[in-house]
Amino acid sequence: MFRDHRWTLPVIRHAADRGLLGLPVTVVTLDRHEDSLEPDRGALGGVYGATCGFAELVDVVMHVLSPRDDDWIPAGMELGIIGDVVQFSTGRMETSVPDSVWRYTDFHGEDHRVYRLGMVRSALSHGGGLAASTGQFSSIRETIGFDAASRTFAPSATGLVLDIDLDFFTVEWDTVLFPFSEEVVRHEFDGLCQSPWYDSYTAAAFLRGLAEAAAVVTVASEPRYCGGVENTKRILRIADAEIFGGFIPLDKWRVDYDSVYPSEET
Repeated sequence: MFRDHRWTLPVIRHAADRGLLGLPVTVVTLDRHEDSLEPDRGALGGVYGATCGFAELVDVVMHVLSPRDDDWIPAGMELGIIGDVVQFSTGRMETSVPDSVWRYTDFHGEDHRVYRLGMVRSALSHGGGLAASTGQFSSIRETIGFDAASRTFAPSATGLVLDIDLDFFTVEWDTVLFPFSEEVVRHEFDGLCQSPWYDSYTAAAFLRGLAEAAAVVTVASEPRYCGGVENTKRILRIADAEIFGGFIPLDKWRVDYDSVYPSEET
C-alpha cells in the first residue's frame, strides 16, 4: 500500500525483479479517475523495459511523472511495465460516459488497450463489457484470463495485477467527497448480476477471485481524493469487510505519510 497512485509502477517492477511476474503486465484497476494523460515523453528519454533499473524508475516516478497521478498508466506503457488495462471507474458512472476501449501507441510503436468500464456489477451484467461476446469488448475476458462459464481465472503468461485506488469508493456532491457507506457497497458488490452468464454471481466474488489470481495486489490510499485521512481509513475498513473478507491487513497499513518528493500538496 502507498499514498500516491503512480507508485504502482515501482511496486510492479520490484515484483518483476523478484520473479513474481513478467513484464509487461496486465492491470485491472479500480479508480475514480482514468489517469491516462500522455506523459512527458521527452523527460522519459530512452528509459524502457529492461534498461530501466528500479532506482531509475523511482527517480522517474518522483520527479518526472505528474504529482496529480494522472499520467502513470501511459507512462507505464512507455516504460514497458504495463501492457493492457481493464479499468473500472466511478467517474464514468457519474458523468454517464458509455463504456469504451481506448487505444494507446507508445513511443516504441507498441499498441495498448484500456478497456474503460463503470461499476463492476454493471460490467458483469447484461450489456456490460465483461458480459459481451462480440464487438469492442469481445477480447476483454481473454485479456484478464476470466472464464465466464466456470467463473475462474486462468494463469497469466506474464502476470496479472489488481490495482485499487481507494477514491473509487467515493461519490462527489458539489465540492464535497463522500465515502461509500456500507449500504452502497453491499448494493454494488453483493447484489446479483443479471446476464446469461452471471445471474447468481456478484461483483464481490469477481474481485475476490481476481485478488487470488493476481500476482500482485496494489492499493493507493490517496486521502486527498477521498475527502481526508479518516474517510480513507473508513473506506479501507468497509472494502475489506464487505468485499475482500479480511484479506487486507488493516493493522499494518498506513494511509498517509509526509511527502519527500514533488507532490500536489507541496
